[in-house]
Amino acid sequence: MSDDPQESLKKLSELIPRLVRMAEREVGPQEAEELAAEVILTVVRHVQAGRIPEAASVEAWAIGVFKKEASEYKRKTRRLERALPLALSEQAVDNPDPSTWRIEEIEVARLTVEKALRFLPPRQRLILTLRLREFAHEQIADLLGISIDTVDREFKKAKVHLVQLLRLKQ
Repeated sequence: MSDDPQESLKKLSELIPRLVRMAEREVGPQEAEELAAEVILTVVRHVQAGRIPEAASVEAWAIGVFKKEASEYKRKTRRLERALPLALSEQAVDNPDPSTWRIEEIEVARLTVEKALRFLPPRQRLILTLRLREFAHEQIADLLGISIDTVDREFKKAKVHLVQLLRLKQ
């Protein structure tokens, strides 16, 4: 494998369509982009930290990460589905001051945001997730093969859309 992180990220960006197809088989087309985004984020973090074993290719590493993330994603989805009735209840909006929330209320708020994120278009969700994980707009543009202006525009749209979705929950 090349020691150049940019080369590794380029190889990863070429793998994105394959990861999405694998995710479609694993969790269905509706949630495939979200699972693929989780895999991409994990692999990018490893590449940037230089934590890919020398003998491994980016492709082999990404496939291994995919298997682990797919399993974790399924567990998280089952947990979210079990907690969803509580997250949509009135309890989440009864107390608007987060500093006084109990652990259960914090979990409800987190689940509500997770649920709202699922309604964002896939590209907006991916860009917002990458930004929340402190990726620069330039890094996102390089990873996704789009312009920085597109990243900026989609990020702004994602924030507005997320706020609108959260307001609908109240």
